[in-house]
Amino acid sequence: MTTHGRAHLLCVFTLLIGASAGCTRQQQRESAMPAPAAPMYLHVVNENSLEMNVYVVRDGSWFRLGTVQTGTDRTFNVTQLAVGSFSLRVGLDPIGAAQRHVIEAAMIGPAETLEIVIQGFVAHSFWRIIRH
Repeated sequence: MTTHGRAHLLCVFTLLIGASAGCTRQQQRESAMPAPAAPMYLHVVNENSLEMNVYVVRDGSWFRLGTVQTGTDRTFNVTQLAVGSFSLRVGLDPIGAAQRHVIEAAMIGPAETLEIVIQGFVAHSFWRIIRH
């Protein structure tokens, strides 16, 4: 084998070793990442005559999730807002009304859905936890 052939073979061998080392590092990084949490949802049923803007309330801040039209329901994924189980406080802001409402709910955890049914009189609304 010529000197040029040996140099080429050495170059290919070096590239193969480097590529396999990179793959090993990638596998180590992927195995070190935590498994994704089971999803948590907020399901809102709006039986009120007004459309509702829905928020998650945390530490005095209102984080808007979206709007639920009158006579409809909507599901929001709240998994990214939680670390483990957490107490979900839901803010309701009726469009066209001056008063906001906060519903204090129980702890919600992975693989659970908090369902809120908004009544005609918002203060009479109720909630329940559904396990998946």
